[in-house]
Formats: sequence, C-alpha cells, structure tokens
Amino acid sequence: MGAEPKDYVSYSRLTTYSCPVRGYYGYERRLRKKGPPSVFPIAGSAGHDALDVYYRTDSMADAMAKLEETWEAEGGKAIDLSGDSLNLLHMKKVLSTYINSTHKAAYEPIYLADMVGGADMASEAEITIVFPEVTRPIRMILDRVMKHKRTGDLEVWDTKFTASQLSPFSKWSPPPDDKYMMSHQIPLYTTAWRELTGLDIQAGKIEAIYMGTAARATPGEVRLIDIFDRWDEEIRENALEWVQDKITEMEWRKESKCYPQIDGAMERQYICGRCQYRSLCEARPSAREGLIELHYEEREKRV
Repeated sequence: MGAEPKDYVSYSRLTTYSCPVRGYYGYERRLRKKGPPSVFPIAGSAGHDALDVYYRTDSMADAMAKLEETWEAEGGKAIDLSGDSLNLLHMKKVLSTYINSTHKAAYEPIYLADMVGGADMASEAEITIVFPEVTRPIRMILDRVMKHKRTGDLEVWDTKFTASQLSPFSKWSPPPDDKYMMSHQIPLYTTAWRELTGLDIQAGKIEAIYMGTAARATPGEVRLIDIFDRWDEEIRENALEWVQDKITEMEWRKESKCYPQIDGAMERQYICGRCQYRSLCEARPSAREGLIELHYEEREKRV
C-alpha cells in the first residue's frame, strides 16, 4: 500500500473507458487536438493549484500568485488575448468569492503528513495505492479531508470547477439510489484515505465551484453535494468491484483490439457531447486516419 509501481492505472483512465473509442484514442493512442488549449482545463488546473496553496498557507495573496503562475504555465495568456470572458481576471474573482465565503467557519482541513509521509498535505495529494481485491495499483489525486469543527466528523471532499451548473450530475447521469451516486470517485477516494491513514472517515462530498459567466450563479459560489453521509463496507466493495471490472475490460480490449462506439442514445448524449474525439466517430472509417493527422497530435507519455 502506498508503493509506486509503474504498472498503475489512474482513476481518470478508468472513467475514460465509459466509451471504448474514447479510451482507445485518449489512452492507447494518446491523441489530443492541435491548436490552443481549451479554457476549461486551464481554469480548472489553475483553480485547483490555487486552492491547494490557500489551504496550506491560509493566504489569499499566495493563492492568487499560484493562480497566475499556473494560468500562464498552462497557456492561459492566449485565452486572455482572445477576449474570452472566462479569463484570468474572471478566475481571480472566482477565487476571491470562494475564499471570502469559504466553509472554514464550519470546517478545517486535516494535515496528513505523519500518516502518509512527505510534505504537509491538506489537498491535492497524488498517491498510488494497492488494493488486494484489484489486480493493478490505482493512482489518484485526492483533494482533501475536512473535519467538522462542531461534530468532529471527517469527510472526503473532491473539488469540481464547473462552468455549466453547480451540480456535476445531469439528467443523463442520475443517482441510482439514496446511498451514493453513480460516480465511484468519492467512494474510491474515501476508501483510499481510510486505508492509508486509519482515520474513521464517515462522509464523502463534492465541492462544486461555479466558474462560469452566466447569470444563474455567482462566480465562486459553492455547493456541497453529499455523495454519502455514513460509511459502510458496501461502499468500499462496490467501488473496488467497479475498478476491477474496468481494468478487466481495458486489458481485454487492448488484447482483442475491440473498441466499438458507445451504444445507447442517452449515453451518447451525455458522453459524446463533451468528447474531443466525436468528429472521428462521426467520420467514415476510411477518413479517420487522415483527420487524425490533420487535427490531432500525440501527447507525451507521463514518466
């Protein structure tokens, strides 16, 4: 547990295989679109880095400096020059609103350095963990563990920057029951934190931060979304069963070279609308390699 073997699989890779084609283009061929990067990944990365600094230092100035640093490093200057309304100035407003209305009145972050080794961590901890029920190590980025000041309860939070709505779940991805939602991310992250630290973490939440420019919410406004509010072992079992099923599917597809397009109108409407490979699926098979050469490039492999 906690080792760093190279044969790991990331949580994001597992979720990408919700569509076999997306898994193939994204992780087997490692393709990304040419041209300037999208504003949303840049804004999300900059926001996460800034919150990491804020929770470590309790300094808005340090958080703002980190926001600017990541924004520039990720290519955000091109977005500022393009006139996009979701620019660096806007993200500063998002961060300022978030910090001034933060949940620190009720919660405090837990620092876990002594338990997992390394620097003090309140957020953005990248770990690789081995579960005995799973055939490959899993790598994930755990945002933070929070403690309710009044009750003392511990909760895993995962922060989502969203430009569409304050709930990350749409009508195409409804919760299957009232115990925990379709996403296995929070149950899996909580399982990891519980096993890494031995802490009795009872709840898992998504911290949704609105970063859009529409009038439906204030930029920086936050909603805490309960995924589960009481831990039981069924949560762990279901999350790890889902992980192993995805690993088995990935390995079989790689061996068989079988990557069909996702089936089902509801699934396509939810997944395809956000997929950068949609134009390849819609093109004739004979034209796809030419489109890849024109519009895509291969990402560098992560060491």
